[in-house]
Amino acid sequence: MKRGTPQSFTGGASAVLDAAQDEARALGYGWVSTEHLLLGLIREADGLVAEVLRSLGIGAEGARVQVQNVCGRGIQPPDSGRLPLTSLCRQVLELAADQARRSRGPGWCPARSRPGSRPARSRSRSEPARR
Repeated sequence: MKRGTPQSFTGGASAVLDAAQDEARALGYGWVSTEHLLLGLIREADGLVAEVLRSLGIGAEGARVQVQNVCGRGIQPPDSGRLPLTSLCRQVLELAADQARRSRGPGWCPARSRPGSRPARSRSRSEPARR
């Protein structure tokens, strides 16, 4: 199984990707791109992204309208089954998976993270210990 692929994600990350698939289809796209991923993160109501955006007065519907204003509606009817990920979306997911492994281990889901819950930064061998 390749790192950063949908099969390697935790339940929370898989739910975000499923929501992104739904958002892409609803907007008439036959693929999932980063804007659909953002909408999927926002739909995860208990996730950090949704919490931050709600605090700024931005909800799922408002974000969807803005994505549609910027990107337009797709012209390709949605396929049945899983939609392919754009190369940029795949790259973002791979970077997120790598970051999760480095900072929290394999079970951490960034969409469910809370403010102030960052792990202590590990220092490199060349950095002096702080006292």
